[in-house]
Amino acid sequence: MKKTYLSALILAAIAAPAMADTTIDEMFSQGTLNAQLRMFDFTRDYDGTTNTKHDTSLGDCLITALRP
Repeated sequence: MKKTYLSALILAAIAAPAMADTTIDEMFSQGTLNAQLRMFDFTRDYDGTTNTKHDTSLGDCLITALRP
């Protein structure tokens, strides 16, 4: 069953450029790319016997539009 879905997905990916009115070169040359990289740093200072907590998080966002 999984092989059927995978085969259909591969066939659709191969057939999609054949149905398009532009070439792959035009899609990438006329497209746009937007990337963001974010880092968050949190420090929590507790009173008493609880130790100070420090957390760092890193995330990204990649947005592509192949043809505007």
